[in-house]
Amino acid sequence: MKKYWKIKNKSERIRLRKYYKKIRRQHRLNKKKIELNNHIDQMFNNYNFLFNNFINKKYKPTYKKDKLNTIVETMPKIFSLRDNYVESINFVIEIASLCNRKILNSTKLIYIDMRNCEKYDLDASCLLDSVMDKLKYIAKFFKTDFKVDFPLIKNEKAYINFLTTSFVNDELFHTKDNRPVYELREKVSNSKKVKFVDFDKNKSKNSEIVVTRIIDMIFDKSVDTGNYKADLGQILGEILDNIKEHSGNDFPWYIVGNLIPKDEYNKSRVELVIMNYGKTFYQNLDEFLAEDNKAKFPKQYNKISNLTGKILDKHKTFLNKKYYDLDQIYTYMLLQEGFSSKIITDDNKIKRGSGIVRLLETLERISNTEDKKKSNMILYSGKTAINFLNKYNVTKNTELGQNLKTICLNDKNSLFQKLDKSAIIVSNIEIPGTLIYLDFELKEELLYEN
Repeated sequence: MKKYWKIKNKSERIRLRKYYKKIRRQHRLNKKKIELNNHIDQMFNNYNFLFNNFINKKYKPTYKKDKLNTIVETMPKIFSLRDNYVESINFVIEIASLCNRKILNSTKLIYIDMRNCEKYDLDASCLLDSVMDKLKYIAKFFKTDFKVDFPLIKNEKAYINFLTTSFVNDELFHTKDNRPVYELREKVSNSKKVKFVDFDKNKSKNSEIVVTRIIDMIFDKSVDTGNYKADLGQILGEILDNIKEHSGNDFPWYIVGNLIPKDEYNKSRVELVIMNYGKTFYQNLDEFLAEDNKAKFPKQYNKISNLTGKILDKHKTFLNKKYYDLDQIYTYMLLQEGFSSKIITDDNKIKRGSGIVRLLETLERISNTEDKKKSNMILYSGKTAINFLNKYNVTKNTELGQNLKTICLNDKNSLFQKLDKSAIIVSNIEIPGTLIYLDFELKEELLYEN
């Protein structure tokens, strides 16, 4: 590069100075562009790592042929993992698959049509929102916008659930008339007196605050709730700690809930979702039972191997891919008291491994279980969903040679008998983590005061 300041010809010196200035500016722009592309590539890599099971690389979205190159995605009429698992989870996969450089490069608007949605449950909502939370930040680099049309007003439950549970309701999400969703959200929550707790992710220091908010939300203005609040708060805190622990540093965790008061729906209804991405129940137990853990954790390994071996031996004749298989039976075993890799202390006492049965016991105490068709809890993990149906209670069980609390999903109340098919959802589509969905009516004596 010539030292232009040493050139005696003034016009030539000025020309070279401008030229070199242009070159340096272009170099800086190229450097920024490379850094931005590297950043976007890293975001794509993180997204693909997190949602690997939810991405269909061959997915080709339907484009609306207009100048905006709009992608239109129509939500199922019943958007619920509990009541419409396959269709709902496939919709989430469609949305997750839009996070593709080629697709986003040619898309100006992603439009989600929810007008015909009549049921919008928190389990499906949580899964969708966890995807949207990551997708929207990548899409903004491609200047891709998002718009939605809500469920019709007459389908009030779906409408309220959408506005009070979706944490993607921010500046990036607008209605077709360009009203920010969060404005409508606040309006509905105030007018309908619906209480809700937003998602809180990867903030371990705030977990106790989140649990406190949830307990206050559920029992605010209720009567004689001291023991119930302590019980439920302790159990939720333990499960949340467990969810966070299994998420580790690489995966997010979420929690969301709402409460619809008595004066709106005859009986107060609580809905709550706790969810994480990471290893599933099956993966955790399968990895722990690997041969190399025998020497690393002899006490824990021997105890868990012995317990699981007894149950697996009895269920060998029941296992098949159409009814239930290893994924489902491993998940079932981890519901029971004592089935945890961290249950053994130095004095050989149970330390952990009772969170689910204790949660079920608490729900039996505080919820209205008269209608046996209504599920008060569903657990999703990997390819398995356990639907508790208010049909089977937690009881003491000695079949494994110990006095353990168990939830046996069959009429025989036995860990060794075939599981009730109505209590299990088996799917080839895997949820990449664990999701606990509570949906129940409070007992009459705990309802809001008039």
